Amino acid sequence: MILKATTVGSVSHARQLGQHLLKRDENELVQVHELSGVATQDLIKGLADMQRLSELTQGKTGLFHVAINPQAHHSGELTPEQWQGCLSKIENEFALSGQPRAVVQHIKDGRSHYHVVYQLTDPDTCKLKRLSMFKIRCKGLGESLEREFGHERTNREPSRKGYSRDEQQQAKRRGETVKDRREAIRELFEASRDSKDFKARLAAAGYTIAKGDRAALVMVNGQGDVFNLSRELGMKLGEVKQYFNGIERDLPELSTVKAQLKARTTDTEPAPRSKAEEQQLLELFKETGEDVAQAQVKTSAEQRMAANDNTKPMPTEEKARRAANDNRPDERPPLPPDKPTALEKFKAFQENAQDQTPTPSVAEQKLAAFREDASDIVPPTKQKTMADYLKEAEELLAKSRERNRGRDLDR
Repeated sequence: MILKATTVGSVSHARQLGQHLLKRDENELVQVHELSGVATQDLIKGLADMQRLSELTQGKTGLFHVAINPQAHHSGELTPEQWQGCLSKIENEFALSGQPRAVVQHIKDGRSHYHVVYQLTDPDTCKLKRLSMFKIRCKGLGESLEREFGHERTNREPSRKGYSRDEQQQAKRRGETVKDRREAIRELFEASRDSKDFKARLAAAGYTIAKGDRAALVMVNGQGDVFNLSRELGMKLGEVKQYFNGIERDLPELSTVKAQLKARTTDTEPAPRSKAEEQQLLELFKETGEDVAQAQVKTSAEQRMAANDNTKPMPTEEKARRAANDNRPDERPPLPPDKPTALEKFKAFQENAQDQTPTPSVAEQKLAAFREDASDIVPPTKQKTMADYLKEAEELLAKSRERNRGRDLDR
């Protein structure tokens, strides 16, 4: 029996733990047997509330999570009293009796196992429970429970033919299984004449052999994922190094392979514009008054900005969806025909700047321009809010003038 223990140190981590315990896509059965010591029966909210109590202490670790995993052929034999005995052993070992807790049962691939999460903050003293060397102590508890239930001892040594949880999650993200990938690699190995032939077959399958850390040989795919070659083949490290003894000196370093993959991905992106090109586009913009830079997108960042451009015509289906669900205006009100363009405003501003007559302050100019544009771009539903905002801005501007006038008198 294996007791796998972890701790939780943040509210977001507590919510993630609750979501993991309620996942039904990987388990045939998910049943919450107990959620005690909290004011809600929602598991995710309950774990988050347990974790928040740690803010009353000087520590951060607020939850203690233990997964009780008996061997598959013994999981269905344990009675409810024996499962309760496992929880009692854990509580006695770590002095957690009476603490708020959550107990969840999972059945995955026909194997029943339990998860228990304890609140580490004592509600009476507002102090955290001590969990020194909890992994070693959980290992001893698992062996003690096996002897008590008459189960054979679980082999806890990792196997080269097995795979860890990290390897399983890595394969899941790539849409494959560790077993299928290793069988394919093994078939390439058995069909190869020597190490050079095996290296060529792996290259054709999209893998590169490289020298990893601690003298290990690894495989790297086109996405940059790294695989231990000895684990993929189910062989010892010495056997793999002896097999590649003839070409090991010619193998690249892992850092070199990653750098080449990174350079290959960056080369596919267009180079940024030069200063001369930017100046040319700026001059063209001043002449035409149109945003030609938006029509001549080159870099990937500008492509993403263009994809999110709200000025593009909205599809009819999207207009109908927004009108039905959000009750928002489908498009901005059109500008009046006599509305001056940005280029005309800029030229008028230049002419006024050359005039020697006194001109309004910068704040007054901005306020006047903002008041003029607001009537065109603000939807009718927000006219009242914007008018209130303009009134507030005018009051602030009047106060600023009073302060400046007072300073001038003091001088």
